[in-house]
Amino acid sequence: MRSEAEDMAQEVFLKLWQPLDRLNGVLRNVEGYLFIMARNNCHNHYKKEIRKKPL
Repeated sequence: MRSEAEDMAQEVFLKLWQPLDRLNGVLRNVEGYLFIMARNNCHNHYKKEIRKKPL
């Protein structure tokens, strides 16, 4: 579970880092942006996990 959380955090930072040049002048609240990205990443991850489970 811990390694899964670390992987998810890594994904979030990569998603922020890749378009950083475009966000540099526009992004005002980095902490809030990271929080929303992490929250959405968790939601998406667990939605995928639920779909994988057999009925």
